[in-house]
Amino acid sequence: MNLSRAFFFFSLACWLTALFVDRAAGRDWVVVDVSPSVWAGNEQRWERIASFPSSNSRLEKAWKTGRAFRIGGELSAWDPSHNPPTDVGSNLGRAIAELGKKVGKADRVFFLTDGKSTDELPPSVSWVGAEVIWEELVARPGFLDMELPQAWPAEGRALIRASFVGKEEDLQDVRVEFPREGWAPHVESRRPVGNLWEWALDPGAQRNKDVSVRVSARFGHGWESRGGVIMARGHGLAAPIAAEQGEEKIRAALRRDRVALVVSKSESAWFDLPSSLCPFISSAPPAPQVVVLDCSGSMSDGKLSSALDVLEKWAEWTGKRLLVLPFSSAPFDAIDIASANGVSVLRAIAPHGPTNLSLALEKAVSLIPERGLILLVSDGLAPEPLDGWGSFKKSVLGNREVVSVPVGSTADYAVLSALGKMVKPLDLPSSTQSFAVRLRQGLEESTRTSSLPASAVPGSSLPLPDAIPGLSERPLFREAPGAEVLFRDATGAVVGAVIRIPEGVVIGLLSPVVANTREVFEATIRAAAQGGNIIRSSGFVVSEGFPFRVASPSGSGVADLLSPIPSATYAMPDPSPSSWISVQSTDLPPYSIPPNQTSEFSSSTEQWVEWLAEIGKAKERPFSQRFLLSGLFLGLVALFLRAKESTVD
Repeated sequence: MNLSRAFFFFSLACWLTALFVDRAAGRDWVVVDVSPSVWAGNEQRWERIASFPSSNSRLEKAWKTGRAFRIGGELSAWDPSHNPPTDVGSNLGRAIAELGKKVGKADRVFFLTDGKSTDELPPSVSWVGAEVIWEELVARPGFLDMELPQAWPAEGRALIRASFVGKEEDLQDVRVEFPREGWAPHVESRRPVGNLWEWALDPGAQRNKDVSVRVSARFGHGWESRGGVIMARGHGLAAPIAAEQGEEKIRAALRRDRVALVVSKSESAWFDLPSSLCPFISSAPPAPQVVVLDCSGSMSDGKLSSALDVLEKWAEWTGKRLLVLPFSSAPFDAIDIASANGVSVLRAIAPHGPTNLSLALEKAVSLIPERGLILLVSDGLAPEPLDGWGSFKKSVLGNREVVSVPVGSTADYAVLSALGKMVKPLDLPSSTQSFAVRLRQGLEESTRTSSLPASAVPGSSLPLPDAIPGLSERPLFREAPGAEVLFRDATGAVVGAVIRIPEGVVIGLLSPVVANTREVFEATIRAAAQGGNIIRSSGFVVSEGFPFRVASPSGSGVADLLSPIPSATYAMPDPSPSSWISVQSTDLPPYSIPPNQTSEFSSSTEQWVEWLAEIGKAKERPFSQRFLLSGLFLGLVALFLRAKESTVD
């Protein structure tokens, strides 16, 4: 009797322990797939799940405890106020890898997804052991996306694509139509993968005409359509536009050519443009150009006045923020020459006193960034620091560069050259005119980062020249989110970028307009006007009516791949879907295309189901489940012993 009771109490203890452990250790995580393949046409369902109270109480609870996430290009915290994006993929593989670092073995992870991933799923053995529960989301059948070239190609056919959500049998009919057009181009169609359709259009004599295109698809609930315009083939090249000419000039170029080449070295001109037209965004408040101006007695005889004339005109011409730090026996406060009374304050200073150069440079260091540049206008006739100018440069200036403009025939070139680069006097009489020329040279030098040409950045999706003509500006921009980088200079700073908007393509160059800018960027402009004439889609590399080649890696010993003679379009299987590839079409130089991983699936729902099955087999039973089984076993033993004791009695 006592033995059966002991087993019974042991069994009860195991059950209670299992219940406590399960509640204490197990946590619920929720991951919501926000890709278009899930939510296209499901707006009402999205509103229910993203509202409060949510139709999914588990999601709402996980969000309040910081364990709810969304997959849409990357794994990020769930934010119900953000609508699902329209241009991202479902990176289930990345989500699994990142969640593996957060969850515990006793946790449960709920995936709300259709199981399609735009990246490869990781090996099942890499999963930490947490239970994965799939709550399948099935998208409503419908239209997902349509791609049109921005303009007719110079020759050959234009390629349009349409993708749909749902099973193949859900798509009952699909049509290509040309509303308001009095002609019917020759159309060849193919269906390369699943619910992706493609059509090759031969415009014939209509290549120089805007053409409206509409794709309509019929589903069980009715017809859905998407439309757009293929712009006329432009005549000639788009002329460069100065950013100072403003928004209307740029939009007019986009309406005419579908591409605008915008050029300016003035920061203020770029800042004045709407953000939708500017491929650049300031990474920090623009660093000022700092001029340390000697106002000692050596700047008499008109030199100070001449220097102020040059500085005032330079600030007005370049649009740069110019800080002038006057000094003699001690430094004054720095003065922004473009401020309301900046010039008048500077002109009120009369040349006087000695040259306390070290104190002035110490103050200038606080006005510029770590790798900034100081323009020094001085005769260098200053007392030497205790440890010498060499030690002063190392300990005080650090990585900051000094460019000096010597003043007067008695200037101490040894001191100025010890501080850094020096603009040497011209072979002209020592006059105010000669000094003004050298000061302008110094100002130009203080904005130049390198005499080397800017180099093209590998990976841009447009063909590029080797350099930007006339580039001598020190750019203070980085690329805006979503922009492609065209160029970086020798310091790594962005000096050219392109942004794609519904009206077309804006190419921005941080340089002055020079005579041959348009010719140098001819291939870039033509490719931008066509929207890029070679693309990657559904495991294929496809051109919009041109033969092309894909370059093999340098030194591989493998011949380049040539596009085959087309039946409908020029296309070949993508030789390296997850890497950049170099391509070249008929009359353009080679350029690179990035891998397409935004909307095309690397793994299907079937692979997702297999992955779930594999981790289910390998999963070790949680601690709580083992206690439950132990308790059940002990309970059965207790019943057996109780029955045996009853029989004996």
